[in-house]
Amino acid sequence: MICTNYTTQIQIDRNAFALIICHVVLFCFAAIGNVGMFLIIYRNLRTNHTHRVIILLLHMNIADLIVTFEYLPKQIIHSITKYWYGGNILCKTTRFFDIFGVSLSSAVVVCMCIDRWLSVCKPFSVINGIKRNKIMLIFAWISAFIDSLPQIGIFTVASHPCNELLTQCVARDYVGLLDSRYVLIYTIFTALYIYFIPLCVIIYCYSQIHYRLKIRYRLERKGNNIGGMIMSKPHIPKFRKAKIKIVRMTWSIVFFFLLCWTPYYAAATLHFIDIDYKTGRSRKNITIPSMLSKILYMFATINSSFNAYVYGYFTFNLRDELRSLKIFLTAKFKNGSSSESQKQSQIN
Repeated sequence: MICTNYTTQIQIDRNAFALIICHVVLFCFAAIGNVGMFLIIYRNLRTNHTHRVIILLLHMNIADLIVTFEYLPKQIIHSITKYWYGGNILCKTTRFFDIFGVSLSSAVVVCMCIDRWLSVCKPFSVINGIKRNKIMLIFAWISAFIDSLPQIGIFTVASHPCNELLTQCVARDYVGLLDSRYVLIYTIFTALYIYFIPLCVIIYCYSQIHYRLKIRYRLERKGNNIGGMIMSKPHIPKFRKAKIKIVRMTWSIVFFFLLCWTPYYAAATLHFIDIDYKTGRSRKNITIPSMLSKILYMFATINSSFNAYVYGYFTFNLRDELRSLKIFLTAKFKNGSSSESQKQSQIN
């Protein structure tokens, strides 16, 4: 590399500055929603409202919190500093959690779709619903961990060729330390895990749900018409209304998942088409600008910001929940203060 025109001065252009501002706004939005929803879910679980859907939402929330408090702050700091100053261990750790957060989120979306499919298509399966969901969630965590683990081996800290003091957290194939074909195989596997396999599960589950609900609706209308009247909404059983509401909530989460991730993986598909699979490197016939890739991935992370607001709207009465949460936290704080004062009095 020719280092004649090289400069160490950090310059942030207008586009990069706009991207930083967007990430900061996204972080604030995601932090408020996900922390608030975590406290609401925590209160519900502590007050013995252990419902299989609440358990799924808890794990979805944890995945979104990882993206919120690991990926977004790291991205903001790195966009400002331009170089990596965190060392090799932090480089590998953050890259692991970059993938782990979104992998776990995708896996939980799959769990929610399967749960809804079984609930609608095989109603008696809800008897063991909590146990079944816990098994699915264990598999989700293990598979997300396995999907993220290669990140530790792929990424490393490398020095700038013109200045060894300036380092960057990069993939090892970028600096010639690893065959690009291995990285390509892993990238394709990750794309399948995060987007394409969940997409297939979503299409299958919701086509089955739509088909079953359509048949039930026709049978009910036929039965009601024979009886001489059509049942009005107030006479619909409450549990059926609740089931429809949960289906809508799950569908909304799925919709935002597809809306946010589809543009990024559409661009990734173009990248895969342009790959020379003998070398594992791009032919450069299709060029996607670096800034566009960053914008598309930022748009994908919006999914983790919106999830809390979506399932909060469908699952909880937020006004009542916030009031109950305030009472719960106040009582917990008072109990903690009284127990601490009792300990102090015993010591004295």
